[in-house]
Amino acid sequence: MNTYYITGMNCSACSSHIEQLVRKIPGVTSCEVSLVTGSMVVEGNVSSEIIISAVTELGYGISSSKDNGNRDFLRKLTPDLRSSVLKFLFSLVLLALLAYIATGHLMFNLPLGSVLAGSPDRIAYAELILASVIILINGDIILRGYRGLVRMMPTMDTLVAIGVSAAYLYSANRIALLNTLLSLGMHNEASQILPGLFFESSAMLIVIVTFGKILEKKAQGNTTNALKKLLKITPKTAHRLDAMDVRPSSSPAANQRTEDINADELQVNDIFVVLPGEYIPADAVILEGVSSVNESGITGESMPREVAEGDSVTGATINIDGLIKCRTVRTGADTVFGQMIQTVKDALTTKAPIARVADRVAAWFVHGVIILALVTFAVWYFVLNKSLAEALEYAVAVLLVSCPCALGLATPMAVTVGSGKALDNGILFKEASAIETIGRIKYAAMDKTGTVTAGTPEVTSVTSVSDISTKHILHLAGILECFSNHPLAGAITAKSGIKTPDTYGLMDEEMTDIIRTVFMEQSSSGILSIRDFSEVSSGGVQALINNHRVYLGKLDFIKEKVVVSPEVSATCGDMARKGETVLLLATASKVLGIITVNDTVRPNAAEAVAVLYRDGIIPVMLTGDNLYSAIGVAERVNIKNVRSDCLPTTKATIIRDLKARGMTAMVGDGINDALPLTEADVGIAVGSGSEIARDAGSVVLVNSDPLSLIKAIRCGRLTLKVIHQNLFWALCYNIIGIPLAAGALSALDMRLTPVFAAICMALSSLIVVGNSLRIYFADLSNAALLKEGSLELTKIQTMGEEYFRKLEKSADSEGLLHKTTHPASNPDEPIFDGFMGIDGNVSDDNAQKTANGEKAPTRIANLIIDGMVCEHCESTVCNIIKAHVTTVNIVISHKKNAAIVEYKGILNEALLKHELSVAGYNLIKVFDDSEKTT
Repeated sequence: MNTYYITGMNCSACSSHIEQLVRKIPGVTSCEVSLVTGSMVVEGNVSSEIIISAVTELGYGISSSKDNGNRDFLRKLTPDLRSSVLKFLFSLVLLALLAYIATGHLMFNLPLGSVLAGSPDRIAYAELILASVIILINGDIILRGYRGLVRMMPTMDTLVAIGVSAAYLYSANRIALLNTLLSLGMHNEASQILPGLFFESSAMLIVIVTFGKILEKKAQGNTTNALKKLLKITPKTAHRLDAMDVRPSSSPAANQRTEDINADELQVNDIFVVLPGEYIPADAVILEGVSSVNESGITGESMPREVAEGDSVTGATINIDGLIKCRTVRTGADTVFGQMIQTVKDALTTKAPIARVADRVAAWFVHGVIILALVTFAVWYFVLNKSLAEALEYAVAVLLVSCPCALGLATPMAVTVGSGKALDNGILFKEASAIETIGRIKYAAMDKTGTVTAGTPEVTSVTSVSDISTKHILHLAGILECFSNHPLAGAITAKSGIKTPDTYGLMDEEMTDIIRTVFMEQSSSGILSIRDFSEVSSGGVQALINNHRVYLGKLDFIKEKVVVSPEVSATCGDMARKGETVLLLATASKVLGIITVNDTVRPNAAEAVAVLYRDGIIPVMLTGDNLYSAIGVAERVNIKNVRSDCLPTTKATIIRDLKARGMTAMVGDGINDALPLTEADVGIAVGSGSEIARDAGSVVLVNSDPLSLIKAIRCGRLTLKVIHQNLFWALCYNIIGIPLAAGALSALDMRLTPVFAAICMALSSLIVVGNSLRIYFADLSNAALLKEGSLELTKIQTMGEEYFRKLEKSADSEGLLHKTTHPASNPDEPIFDGFMGIDGNVSDDNAQKTANGEKAPTRIANLIIDGMVCEHCESTVCNIIKAHVTTVNIVISHKKNAAIVEYKGILNEALLKHELSVAGYNLIKVFDDSEKTT
């Protein structure tokens, strides 16, 4: 994939013609031209020289972007209007003089001076000279217009060129008649020709068009302000420590030699220091120092983050108040910031589906206008027998009033501003189609862990069922869990405050008290002894503490070790039905206490769900966790549609079912979410999640706040609304303006002169750009969204189930069964009946059967494939694999040179390697994982 920058484009017809031309070049598989950024992305096996030559022949400037970088991209986003403004100002002075001669003298009898007074020929030649100079100054418009006409690729410049030339040549021809009359002594008749000259009109037309282009370019420049702000914070320098002088010191960089280098020159594992107030030049790990970091430029989050030794920091964030020494982890385009920049660039160079339709219309729009202008001239001159001058005025007005730019800019302007607004709020749209699609979604499927919840378990309660205090229970549990790497163990040790060094050596006072109280032992040695630690998968942990056996684990695990009373079992059941993970602490003789752990719901999650309901979007929670844990979280955030115990394939199946009912988004953060993210109409990846999830999603929520989902949807909806408004305006303007300019209402004395038509044309584009800029002023602040969410939560609490019954009725009207999830009647055997008409026990319709009638096992294979460079390659490889393997699901990433294939039956590696090699790809390795039963 190669990117080029093009200059000289003035309307969507220009970009469409370039796309059409480049796509016809042998070897080019796809071409996207962005009128807003002036960039062109070409995919295929073709040399840059051929591309550059073809575009140059069309009359446009083009340069390759291989070595340009962010600063050059920023320069290209900021239009240089100085020369255009100077030409306009000079032309305006000449136009004022021309108007004084042509209009001031004839209409208001203003003095002309002895040189011109009483000389019709001198007046006519003065107008000719001034108009000629003005047209020459702005001649690039005329040249581009006729160049497009010659190549049968007319643009808006072609319409202007024809209109201006027609008025100018007609007036020049009238001068010849004026001279003939003067030679015959017919002075009065010659003077009467002067009002029929259109020199001032032709000059005014081109000056108005030039001014309109300046305003349009200036406004277009404002639409990329968010990207410009992002590019401007690109770190420029770094203080790298001398490679021979990276010794540790009491103060970071104290007495150590540094050299100031360009940030782009940093290499992985380089050591650098960052002073207070400076930008961090690359992704790194802190080696020394304590500080706080402002990450608002990356995440949109205004609160600084405290960092210390061992913490990771991101490039392009600001070190606020401490001196830190860091080791480089990623540099340049590989940094989080670099990937963000590239993602935004990619989004601006792709097109939304609705934009492609508008571009196709705009490409043929100019042809239609030229034909309409010719028909208008013919009707007025030949059919209605009007004068040549009058027929010409109508035809020129038709050419000038039409505005393909308004139609072509309607979508890209809105998408660019919408993407920028999203970027300001920590949301990345990877492609333009995503911002259009997300604005249409009806269902929002969300993974539980890491999306609705923070993914970090916390101890929620400690209950004593013996004479041991809760403080002692937690302390003893922390001693046990110190030796486990399980996430639940981390939550308990964090709550207890126990660290590994606390588990050996002399016992502190509290541990001595615990040994005395729990084991009824007066310990004399004062030494803590922990032996024979073991961990049972999905069960619990056990160890000998000072020769006394202690257990911590789930109810079933503890029941195998010690007698559990019915009362304790009932209490555990009640807690489990609330969604808590229940752990029991016990000795060999009795149960001491109950500890509950639960994943914490993300802040603002309940408000975000409430706003989803308010906006008419049905939230659905999908999780691989058990039903009770799922319900516990769902009830806290008021999600009524839940599916638990989901495998990735189950989530993908549910997504497919939802898509059949309406546009569906999937929000996830883990590796197991990659399949459903790609299956959904729009995949939304949480920024704090796995890299695979971020690659699979077409939208990334950088700061992981649930309100970011609302902001992304609002950006999409507002952008889609503005696109529709822009298209409506562009179509209505041309539908009304062209007939009016053609004289359809001339009988009512309603018509457009060529000058007024040119003004309308310029204003039409400006209205589209200005309407798009309104997106910037939308209030997407957390405060505003939290206020909306709080009001909706109050309504939910007030109305209770009646609130959701309205949703059920709405769903039933669409043929859906919107069920409210509730615990099963038998708590020991939880079941789920499904939701919205989806069967709780989703079957795999594609499952193959073995010879004895059982379902064939599903296998997962990881394929390493070299040679993929773009999404087109991914599609080709996907089709090849599907043609030779019975696939259930498949995820392909050209960036990772990998494919994950879930399949049934046999995967013939040799056959795949051959078929892929024929297509130009190399199957390097196949890692076939263990099978599982569907």
